[in-house]
Amino acid sequence: ALSIYPNPFKQETTVDFGKEVKQANLRVVDVFGKLIEEHSVIETDKYILKRENKASGIYFIEIEVEGDKLFHKIIIE
Repeated sequence: ALSIYPNPFKQETTVDFGKEVKQANLRVVDVFGKLIEEHSVIETDKYILKRENKASGIYFIEIEVEGDKLFHKIIIE
């Protein structure tokens, strides 16, 4: 099962797919649905999402992996 930790986070969080995935797309959107960033990953079981210049608050991460779409709320402190 997919997990995201730590959440809430300050500097970075790990998206753990729970298994190796061939390909996944991650999109981070704000509460208004505006796309903040997008990442494409291949052949990995984890992805480190960095805070960079994102403000504190609530975001949603949309993960498209092997035909499934998953939505998770992430909180930046």
